[in-house]
Amino acid sequence: MAALGGRFALLMRVSGNWDALAKLEARLPAVGDELGLALTQQRTRPTRPEKPLIPYTVEVAALDQPGIVNSLANFFARLHINIEALDTETYPAPHTGAPMFAVHMTLGIPADAHIATLRGDFLDYCDDRTSTRPSSRFAFKRLESCGPGPFDALIRARDDAQ
Repeated sequence: MAALGGRFALLMRVSGNWDALAKLEARLPAVGDELGLALTQQRTRPTRPEKPLIPYTVEVAALDQPGIVNSLANFFARLHINIEALDTETYPAPHTGAPMFAVHMTLGIPADAHIATLRGDFLDYCDDRTSTRPSSRFAFKRLESCGPGPFDALIRARDDAQ
């Protein structure tokens, strides 16, 4: 959920058997009217990555300026790396009050990617954009708290191989 100009937005993914989903879809317009909400629904299909993926997080904090998210998205798209989740926020810098921007992304990086090279390319990318902004901060790290699931075996296998 996010607050947007005195309103809020909520994005949900619902799964279930076809009968339960059909009932939910039929009931949503009445629920929206009853609660005074604008509801939009769309059916989706599960996605399956072509290759096994390892979750990594990227955190960026820099002086706020147009195009930061677009630039980051283009960098990872050129490398065929999917952005699985993205959150942003703006805030005043602690001492100066300058407008700051922070982005937190979860990426799905192909398991066969050379992480040291990718991390180096990312740091070079960041350096190219911070030569006049020494207050910028960047981090690129593996997401360790993904819980039990398919990523765990990949992380352990990758760690054993390196």
